[in-house]
Amino acid sequence: MDAYSIEISESTEYDDFMPYPAEPLRPSMPFIVASTLFGLTAALAYFLDQTIAAALVFGIWVFIVATISPRVGVVIALTIQVWDVVFNPEIGGAFVWISPGRVLTAWCIVAYLRYLLWRRPNITSVKKSIIMFFVFVLWALVSVIWADYKLRGLWVVTKIFLQVPLLIVAVDLLSGRKVLEQTFILIIIGSVTGGIYSMVGGIAVRAESDVRMELAGALVNELSHSLGTAIMVGFALLILRKSIMAAILAFVGGAAMFLVTLRAGTRGMILYIPASIFFGLLIAYWRQAHKIIFVGITGTLIFAFSMYWAVQSGFISGWLQERMLGTFGTDWIKNNLRLQLWQEAIGIAMRHPLGVGAGGERAVYIAEGTAKTFYAHNIFLSILIEYNIIGLGIFLAALMFLVRGLLRIRDPALRCGAGMILCFCLLVGMKMTAHESRLFWQPIMLTMMMIETDYRERQMEIQEGLNYEQTADIDEQEVYQA
Repeated sequence: MDAYSIEISESTEYDDFMPYPAEPLRPSMPFIVASTLFGLTAALAYFLDQTIAAALVFGIWVFIVATISPRVGVVIALTIQVWDVVFNPEIGGAFVWISPGRVLTAWCIVAYLRYLLWRRPNITSVKKSIIMFFVFVLWALVSVIWADYKLRGLWVVTKIFLQVPLLIVAVDLLSGRKVLEQTFILIIIGSVTGGIYSMVGGIAVRAESDVRMELAGALVNELSHSLGTAIMVGFALLILRKSIMAAILAFVGGAAMFLVTLRAGTRGMILYIPASIFFGLLIAYWRQAHKIIFVGITGTLIFAFSMYWAVQSGFISGWLQERMLGTFGTDWIKNNLRLQLWQEAIGIAMRHPLGVGAGGERAVYIAEGTAKTFYAHNIFLSILIEYNIIGLGIFLAALMFLVRGLLRIRDPALRCGAGMILCFCLLVGMKMTAHESRLFWQPIMLTMMMIETDYRERQMEIQEGLNYEQTADIDEQEVYQA
């Protein structure tokens, strides 16, 4: 049955435009069996060092799934995020086609083409934000005109463009409380297992207790950011679904993923995670201080106990332990290299008021002889360097519309969860590099899904109220006629 085949009342001229909540995911037995076989075959090929064969098997399965059900494809894309980073991380947003996550491109194309051919997406609450993201894509395309490396610029614009259709597919087909909870559960399971594998994978990872984890030669911040988003998803699930299973997934899964981020050595996670949780609680339960205190203390105890256990057991030791414990001081903020990098980025942007064009950030850093880094390590400054103040203004406008939609959420649980996820996304954006990477876009996708879920639930209540009034009027007329 289609996700929008729910019938509420007799047909009206507005029924085709009424946004009904999506049905829960109900995987059939043939799908489970086929997915298991494809997964085992791909895993066997991968561990036999037949990486291309593994990617081919995985890609065929994904193409079939996305063709039959676009929303299942989006759920898988969200679920395997951490696994994709572990297997083949993005280095500066580069494209490595044999990574499992590269099939996201196929998901976007297949799902969106199906939409264009079959139906019009039914999205209302975040429409302005999505439109502004499309405008940003168009401006990025225009910037290719003055970019030095036009092919690189076109590829960056293509990657950004493919994120926006995926947003549309996810918001249209996954905006419903039940399917949202199911998606969150799958994200947590996928992230916990992927995070644990990142420490025991052997051939893909170096994870000694006294040094930062190494992922196939790439930086591990991508892994930490993905795990951090999953931790926010865990707390959102805990608030949305008050059950024992949700509590176990949120607490045990959150603690396990936090321990992985400690081994990764990403100090920002120690600050971003509690700050995001507090922000979500504040905007949702500011009139109910007891809830803020209860959840805040619970979350603090979980991470404090995890940190204490990691130090006492030797899970982190030596230089790595000093690095992570130094987060609680002020020296690391004063001596943080990123503050200097941001100053340099602003200087580059002022020297290039037109912008260097899409994909030109690394080239301008090399041209100006900057030896410390090739990027601003700040998504917003990177956008300023590449697309000038106009591009940054368009991008910030899209985020402002998103924040406005977030603050309009009526359900405090949805508002709290969306606030946590979006706050974490923006905090991480202050230190990330590739704005075209799905690491940045997936939290935005989850936030939009929660905003649209709240809107559709309100519309359902309005429609049910109208139906009740219509029924009452008919009964009254019948009584009067009798």
